[in-house]
Amino acid sequence: MELKRLPVACGAEVTGVDGSAPIGLELGQQLRDWLVEHGLLIVRGQTLDKKAQVEFSKVFGELAIHPLAHQIDPEQPELLILDSHGRDGTMEPPEPEQVAASIDWHTDLAYVTTPNYAGLLHPVILPPEGGKTGFVDRQATYDALSPAMKARIEGLTVVQSWRHSMETISKNPAFRSDEGAKVMNLDLFPDLGYPLVFEHPFNGRKVLNVTAMWSSAIVELPGEEGEKLIAELVAHSLQPQFVYWHEYTPGDVVIWDNYRMMHAASGTKGKYRRRVYRTTIDGKVQLGGLPLDAAEVAAAQERIAALRKEKVGI
Repeated sequence: MELKRLPVACGAEVTGVDGSAPIGLELGQQLRDWLVEHGLLIVRGQTLDKKAQVEFSKVFGELAIHPLAHQIDPEQPELLILDSHGRDGTMEPPEPEQVAASIDWHTDLAYVTTPNYAGLLHPVILPPEGGKTGFVDRQATYDALSPAMKARIEGLTVVQSWRHSMETISKNPAFRSDEGAKVMNLDLFPDLGYPLVFEHPFNGRKVLNVTAMWSSAIVELPGEEGEKLIAELVAHSLQPQFVYWHEYTPGDVVIWDNYRMMHAASGTKGKYRRRVYRTTIDGKVQLGGLPLDAAEVAAAQERIAALRKEKVGI
């Protein structure tokens, strides 16, 4: 097994590993260490069916069942199906040249108090163009801030809002199904407060916790002042030197540290189809430690659990 730094903003490429075979203790520890070190791993040359992807994913930690139940694979609930034509491939596509299923810059599960640690993507249908996933290292974006800005934002609380993301989410064809429409219910995911800067649980480095998709306000700087600060920090984070767009090749497995990286989807033209299987590595660290309304958060978690049970029987 070999590792090579990508000649871009972040991440590393791994070759010489067979994810469909049992991963020994030493090899598994090396992969986990590399993920902590680099934040993004591109593992090449894999042939994984659904079960093999689930087993390989367990190398990086305990798997979580994603709360967006309408995208869960009914046969393998640890898998989330990301398909430009809907989970079952039956969704009517948009106009041939229209780009669908694009997703703005975000981290996963920022709308719950304890987000996942990592995610793993494995494509099974690739379009001839488009369908890329973008990544930004939020440790690097923090490090590049001026001392004055670092001092200004220390201790601030950013509001992570499902409501704020509706414009982006509503464009995703997966949410146009009957099941997807249930998840659009804003009451499922109330606004939460997250630290604008936090220390990574595994390496102790500071992370700039702001994204275009979720971040709607600063608790300590209400109104226009907070909104301007968010816009400034997002623009800083999306400078070209921080952005890497991954163009998939058959057999790729992409693993990213969700505490550290934010990501985006470029989308796929309606005349093409893109289908990717995604597994979710559970997180044990409560980063959303400042819920804006603890009672509302608890009620929302009960509704999410009920929705999961209704859809996948778990």
